Amino acid sequence: WKHVFSSVARSYERVLTVGGDTLIGGLRWKKVYNGDQYEKAMLEDGKKVYELLRGELAGSERLLFDFGLQQGDVVCFPGVGNEGRSLEVTGEDSVYSEGIGYRRLLLRQRVKVDEETFITDEGSYWIEGVGSECGIERECGWTHVVGYTCSLESCYDDDVCIFNVSTYGVDPSGVAQLKKENAGNMQGIINLQGQQLSKTSQHGLYIQNGKKICR
Repeated sequence: WKHVFSSVARSYERVLTVGGDTLIGGLRWKKVYNGDQYEKAMLEDGKKVYELLRGELAGSERLLFDFGLQQGDVVCFPGVGNEGRSLEVTGEDSVYSEGIGYRRLLLRQRVKVDEETFITDEGSYWIEGVGSECGIERECGWTHVVGYTCSLESCYDDDVCIFNVSTYGVDPSGVAQLKKENAGNMQGIINLQGQQLSKTSQHGLYIQNGKKICR
């Protein structure tokens, strides 16, 4: 995951990569690194994704994403100081990037301050298999950070780009139409160029039944 952090003073890139497994509390977590420095561990439990930051003890992990949510569902996250924060699912759609289709949850962010004030932001989203508009750095772009932003630039799987904001939301390869035509075909395989295949002739990333597969 390539993230871009920007402020009034400067802009810089942070790349987080998965580098093997580790056992925490009897469960197998993925280790996440920034360069050669260990940052955190991440665990997928069904549709839920948890993170445990470096230095934190087992049992103190927190929810990062829940792709099992439906429209109208609300999930709460810890805020900063006297703030309380929540995300409400306002809708669901499909988006495309690099010729790959993804399920997206549209989110409304709410901030409660001193039990009185509510601030609502409807610009957040979760893309299943990718993360939020902030990648895997944050569950969404918190509004309390003034003049400071984090955004996902791109995501790679085995050095193959599977998501890029420059192609986000468009379908240049025709995969959308192919997926529609092959919705009932359980054997349909599509490469990253949007071409339908009867079989895979070489190792790489493909789309089958709307999901990314590696052969």
